[in-house]
Amino acid sequence: ANFITHSNRLRLRFATHSHSGYSAGKRGFKISYKTKVWDTNTEFLLAAHNAIARVRSNRTKTIAFNGHRVSHLIDHDMGRHRVIWFDRQKHRFVYMITSGNSTTTTGQQQQREVYAGAAGRPNSLAVDWIRDRLYWLDIMSKTIKLLDFADPKTQVYTVCDAGGDNPRDLVLNVAVRALVWSTIGTSPQLIQSQLDGSNQTALYDSGRQAYHLTVDYQRRRYFFVDIDDWFLYSIDFLGSDERMYIKSREFFDAVHTMFALNGDLYLANEHMVYKIPEIELRIESVQVLYKSHRFNVTTTGQTGWSPTVVVVADQSVDIDRQEINGFRIADPALQPMVNDSASDGCLLATNCPNLCLPAAGLEYRCLTP
Repeated sequence: ANFITHSNRLRLRFATHSHSGYSAGKRGFKISYKTKVWDTNTEFLLAAHNAIARVRSNRTKTIAFNGHRVSHLIDHDMGRHRVIWFDRQKHRFVYMITSGNSTTTTGQQQQREVYAGAAGRPNSLAVDWIRDRLYWLDIMSKTIKLLDFADPKTQVYTVCDAGGDNPRDLVLNVAVRALVWSTIGTSPQLIQSQLDGSNQTALYDSGRQAYHLTVDYQRRRYFFVDIDDWFLYSIDFLGSDERMYIKSREFFDAVHTMFALNGDLYLANEHMVYKIPEIELRIESVQVLYKSHRFNVTTTGQTGWSPTVVVVADQSVDIDRQEINGFRIADPALQPMVNDSASDGCLLATNCPNLCLPAAGLEYRCLTP
């Protein structure tokens, strides 16, 4: 049996009845344990009601204000302190260089809007910070689109058709240099392609309606929630070794962002950022890290947690914002800088006047707007 205790002290009492002359002392038993610091001092980038903030432990720094709701479509580059997000009201991507990744740093931010008149309706975005390429999944045209945000012309390119009834949740797996996304509906799948959209294959075809797809680079797995049975699942990078974890429609239905890091699962809904520790142990225990202003995290009806779930919220931090729309974790494990220049055919390309995308091996593809 596995369980988590939120204290550094634990008292156990073991009692048993003797059967057929055998006792627990004769059979023997063993208790093993490990300790884990609850406050990991992890830094988060939060998209709040009208601002973007960096938070670490109980320290918060607002790095950008906006006149209206900041969407969940946000990503950041840890190495060069860059942030890109989608402004739904202006229908533009915003590219910003911050003054540092510390919550105590002061200074002005550099910001510019990237026009994307053909953006459509972005459901998810994935940034190749190595090549300065922004991918997003347009659910209106059911295509994956791209722009080079380092290019002042900021032309929008169509990479490929996403296929399926309802494509969604695009991620970029830099470890295998591939785009991966889910399709839901009558023929649900996880689809994988090269960075140029070629060689599309069904990575995972078990009929699960996958939401909130995320990459766990440390364990080389994809995590997602099936909105048919409301279980949390994971598969490996080859699309096999399916694992089932915990189930809760009320719990997962409100989730809009999910990441895996160091064996834990981080999730967020409109009011909270929280962590499910040691997800492989499948224990219903939740630590609330951050909450929207004045939200009562102990009210079961508002959180969707069942009475059996252990909720630790005594150290949650109020971010002084009305809602939480999304987040990113600032950790190198979630943004590996893979040097694949030796297999990047675009470095050899001399005939691409607009944009070159690497394909399989040393192959490449020239795109036109």
